[in-house]
Amino acid sequence: MALANPVRVRAESVDANEFLEWADQESVYSVPKTVLTTKDPARSVSFEGAVSEEYMIRQIKLLLDDTGQVDLGS
Repeated sequence: MALANPVRVRAESVDANEFLEWADQESVYSVPKTVLTTKDPARSVSFEGAVSEEYMIRQIKLLLDDTGQVDLGS
């Protein structure tokens, strides 16, 4: 997604063993851990483990719909 839309989507990979403070802040207990955030730091969703593309897209839509940042249509 970040490659397809670099202006609106940023992706980062972080080694939790190297960045312990960040891992603690994001409550990383297993990997992979995906953290989705918006420009509002209070709005985020996270999940651990491998998930399907369908699940990931559904989580992104729910997060954006709740913030009013995008009209998702029907």
